Amino acid sequence: MNLNRLFKQVAVVLALITIVMIVIPPSLTHSAPGAPDAPPVIIDLVISLHKSTVPLADRTKYENIIGYLADAIFEASNGENKIGTVTFYLGGACADKADIVWLASCHPNGAISGRAVNGQNIEFCDLFTPTDFLANDWGHQGGGYTLGHEMGHYYYSMYDEYLGHVSYDSIFHFPHSTDNPVPDAIMNDQWDARGGNYKWLNFSIAKNYQMSGGGTRVTAQSRVYGTSCWETLARAVSADPRNGQRAGMPVRIHHPELAAVAPAAGTDAAIDLPNSAARSALNVVWGSCSIAYQIVIDKSGSMDTTSKMPNVKKAAKLLVDLAPVGYSTIGVIAYDDTVTVVQPLIDITTANKATIKTKIDNITIIPGAYTAIGDGAKKALDDMLASAIVTKDQNKVVYLLSDGKNNRGINPLTVIPNYVAAKIPLYTFAYGADADVTLMQSLATGTGGKYYFSPTTLLDITNAFQDANLQSSPSVGISNDAVVVEPTEYMYSPKSADQMSYESIQVDSTLSHLDVVVVYEGSEDDMYIDLVPPDNYPYYSPDYCEESES
Repeated sequence: MNLNRLFKQVAVVLALITIVMIVIPPSLTHSAPGAPDAPPVIIDLVISLHKSTVPLADRTKYENIIGYLADAIFEASNGENKIGTVTFYLGGACADKADIVWLASCHPNGAISGRAVNGQNIEFCDLFTPTDFLANDWGHQGGGYTLGHEMGHYYYSMYDEYLGHVSYDSIFHFPHSTDNPVPDAIMNDQWDARGGNYKWLNFSIAKNYQMSGGGTRVTAQSRVYGTSCWETLARAVSADPRNGQRAGMPVRIHHPELAAVAPAAGTDAAIDLPNSAARSALNVVWGSCSIAYQIVIDKSGSMDTTSKMPNVKKAAKLLVDLAPVGYSTIGVIAYDDTVTVVQPLIDITTANKATIKTKIDNITIIPGAYTAIGDGAKKALDDMLASAIVTKDQNKVVYLLSDGKNNRGINPLTVIPNYVAAKIPLYTFAYGADADVTLMQSLATGTGGKYYFSPTTLLDITNAFQDANLQSSPSVGISNDAVVVEPTEYMYSPKSADQMSYESIQVDSTLSHLDVVVVYEGSEDDMYIDLVPPDNYPYYSPDYCEESES
């Protein structure tokens, strides 16, 4: 997709941020591996479940399946990997960001190296005909171990080792009808692990690639990597063959912690189960895709300059525009030496966005007023915790901006323990050269948030606010660029392609919603925008645009 920009009168600097409005769930990254004797790597997962409601009795069924998944991962990795926090989102929410998209029925499958690619996932389900994974414990085992097999693809980048159907024979990386299935291997037949036959949860080794009658087994795994799973996992990614059809395959995700526990040549894979440690890090959470955040703005006397406050207001109003309806609760607080609730926390609707933006516009500065950063931070937290509309399972965050030093009210550092106890991070913005950088950094790092320094230009503060939005709210960015567009004298006259200004945006076809944000300095009449798909038709015209600020 191309973004076509045409300007008249003046050259401008334009910032382009492409934002997909989906939900950022808990961390999708595992902890960094350490030395061989370091603690196991913890894998957090996000699941988008098709059901809108799940009674408590039925939640146990899903949690049992996840328990067996934890067993499978612990066994397959020789105890070096554990499943940690697994968050279920209901009603198909968060599917764009989920590790596992859980449907009513399907043929389970996992994208190779999908963990490293936004929008790729494992597809799983309640019913894999004729197996009902929810029916009983036998089904739960089958479900958990099947998820373990798909994690072999998605997380560990391994390929299948079972006998394929003749229809797959023309596909290089699929199992073929002439392949030789590998015994005792999760990438062959995880089903046989049910009932406590745990050897079938292990990755294959060099030993079981040797056939009793002589020769080496051929599988999709060996075609792609030339070796068994454990031999592949124990080596550097740079050693993987990339010739021929392999050149188009996904690059393997490296798990360096596994090299230290790989079975020695000629030995069997260790049997690590049963072991209570397999589930010691497991925590299943039934979460919410929605977020509640407070926007806390400094309105002290030092903000009374030509551009400081106007630019902050524009950036704050853009956050309101980007808040997805049905998933967002927003409050706005302003402070000088006193604290004012500009907008009490409110669930965002299409209708009330304009009202909130008007209230932001009406924030006024009293010349000479002092700065009570701590009081503003405390009020934001207190109101969040006391709110009747902010639910327990909502993600919560506070954005706090200041352009100066704290010189009234409580010591801002005293709020940190309360933020930590509430598990609410502070995202702080040191605005301009006179901001207290040390204080703002301490508030962010002390509460698990993120610190930003921003000059007072519109472009800089908008980019800072949007990056925070991408980090903490239901959004993920897929493009961010700044360009200079030269003036064009006649805006409405036909132009050839070489007279237009374009910016290309790569858009994943799996994304459910796309917002394109263009920040520029000038009047509304200075530009128009078309979104042009690769085939140049149809244009996505300005009729689909909404100005956050004219």
